[in-house]
Amino acid sequence: MNLARLISTVHNQKNSYMNGYLKALGLSHGQAITLKIIHEENCIKQDDLNKRLQIDKSAVTRILKTLEEKGLIVKTRCDDKRNQHIVLTDEGKKLYPSIKQIVLQTANEMLEGIDENQQKQLEKLLLKMKKNLEGKDE
Repeated sequence: MNLARLISTVHNQKNSYMNGYLKALGLSHGQAITLKIIHEENCIKQDDLNKRLQIDKSAVTRILKTLEEKGLIVKTRCDDKRNQHIVLTDEGKKLYPSIKQIVLQTANEMLEGIDENQQKQLEKLLLKMKKNLEGKDE
């Protein structure tokens, strides 16, 4: 199996693993990661969220619409009507500890049997690969 395919397979397996736990919260993987980012930023513009998630704008818009319908976020207009600030509601804030636990549990499962030095080496190599591709898709 080539390296790029293996990385993609691990990514997909991680998401599938997380989805099993996120279903109990009534969330998809994309919704949970979006809530996690919004919590970490406290308040974020939709354009910045698009960049962090690295998925197309229409997918982010759909995720935000669903989260808003569930009462987990609120959007407020910025100077530019197309760009909005997004914050968690109290209900969204209550979900964060569960999401964080699922993310940590998934990471622990993925890294089982891989010592700290191997993890650091893997991170260094993956960051190098990421850097090699940055800006080449524009």
